[in-house]
Amino acid sequence: MSDIKKHKISIVIPVYNVEGYIGDCIDSILNQSFQNYEVILVNDGSTDNSLELCQNYALRDSRIKVYSQQNLGSGPARNKGLKESSGDYVVFMDPDDFYYSDTSLEVLYSSALRSDADMCGGNIASLTNGKIKEKFARGSYFNKEAYFD
Repeated sequence: MSDIKKHKISIVIPVYNVEGYIGDCIDSILNQSFQNYEVILVNDGSTDNSLELCQNYALRDSRIKVYSQQNLGSGPARNKGLKESSGDYVVFMDPDDFYYSDTSLEVLYSSALRSDADMCGGNIASLTNGKIKEKFARGSYFNKEAYFD
């Protein structure tokens, strides 16, 4: 393990036919103030240009790693990414998600360290017609206040 760089955060993203928005997702990660991460993109048998887009990002940034598998679904793709991760913490993102703030990873990481958390989460919002609307899943294990805490 001496020549393997240990990242603080591994960001695992399953990729399947998302050429229209995977770039926004990856760009939002690359624009984060927190930089000690790796991005693990698991191509799940895409038939569009998703794989090529991911490979192009990997050529530009060594923190981005691309793996491919036959189409098994997002769960097995996440499991593959988890197997390949080296971070102290793992973040799961969907390919149509993006970080609205450039401090999202920094806030999550510092919150996890401060509270000695094994797991932490952030708020969920949707972007519609340029407006952000926060929403929280019903039956969530976390209440709204805990998300912000």
